[in-house]
Amino acid sequence: MIDLIGILLDRYGIIAPNTVSDAGVAGGFSAIYPVLKRMEEKGTLLRGVFVKGFGAAQFAERETVDLLRHHIDSEPVMTVTSRRSFLPKPIF
Repeated sequence: MIDLIGILLDRYGIIAPNTVSDAGVAGGFSAIYPVLKRMEEKGTLLRGVFVKGFGAAQFAERETVDLLRHHIDSEPVMTVTSRRSFLPKPIF
């Protein structure tokens, strides 16, 4: 399960119910949530609302959160009109 979470973090940067669903993870977000929660308790991941519209249950590594905070006031790097337009096909 830890390997799967690593793949999701590498792919999306943030793990949220919709990214897990888009990745086609068997069992969905509820299947990996207990592991995400333990990783948060150990300090490996942070939980918060990092991306508007992704819901309250979002997990990311501290480095990703720091990058997001750093770029809050900067110009967007790209504009996405549809999440589906840039998501790779599921590998699971």
